[in-house]
Amino acid sequence: MKRVVIATDGSQVSLDAACLLAHLPHNSKLDITVVSVIQGEQSYHRHASDEWVRGFVAKKTAEAEESFETILKMFEGSNATLRHEIRDGHVGQAIVRIAEELDSDLIVIGATGHSELSRILLGSTSDYVATHAHCSVLLVRPTGLIGANRAIRVAVAFDSTQPSRKCLTEFSEVPWGIGTDVMMVTALARFFGIMGEIAPSADAVANAESQVLQASQSVAKVAPKASAHVVQDENFGEGLVRFAEKHKCDIMFIGETKRTALGRSLVGSVSRYILRHAPCSVWVTRQSVAEADTSPHNNDSETTASSR
Repeated sequence: MKRVVIATDGSQVSLDAACLLAHLPHNSKLDITVVSVIQGEQSYHRHASDEWVRGFVAKKTAEAEESFETILKMFEGSNATLRHEIRDGHVGQAIVRIAEELDSDLIVIGATGHSELSRILLGSTSDYVATHAHCSVLLVRPTGLIGANRAIRVAVAFDSTQPSRKCLTEFSEVPWGIGTDVMMVTALARFFGIMGEIAPSADAVANAESQVLQASQSVAKVAPKASAHVVQDENFGEGLVRFAEKHKCDIMFIGETKRTALGRSLVGSVSRYILRHAPCSVWVTRQSVAEADTSPHNNDSETTASSR
């Protein structure tokens, strides 16, 4: 995580997203581009006078510059450089486009809200960015972490597929330290048929426990207190969301493979479920097409716990 785009519209939700990133530890210098998108001439020229549009754009530009100054203060004293980019046009498209232009590693964006309804609806911009971005996306929801005197709680959804391993690699780029409560979690399916509930076999449970334990041990250098967990649910996404709710997580990591269909990333059903229903921020790590094509696990990309 070196090149980061922070999307802001001046709202408290977007400022909270920037604040969360500012509070995360990092070893490498961060090159941060704060993006403000103003729907000016392209959006309103047919419906308003030129004078009104110029006034609107000037007002929104001033607000964007004020938001940038607020974000700039959040990173004072950190190993980061920040610059401000103001674009015009479709908000989601502009954010995705500039991330591609800059070859960004991560986009940080605020979700619409924290209520059950707003979680389901997400928001047109955040949903578009999470779906179309070529790189990883951190979708931020407030969890009461900022200003609280407690450890950050992070869950990492893990299985043995390549997107999940890429997720683990990206997670390990952050020096979480002993002060972070890290939980490695994998989900197993329970099925309900004519004969009743069909639970995972003892061998399947033992194998899952072994894999998630190894995963937790593999991140010991950056997360010494990482613990291992296995959950069972009839729905993979719901099982992971319930885990996040039970443990009051602040961030959940999930892996995703960039698809070539329509030239964009198609978020899998489990990823989308978690994005919409998780009570916490969601960090979607995105595997590139090249990585997927050269992976020995590339045939598994559609069945990872984070993209089913």
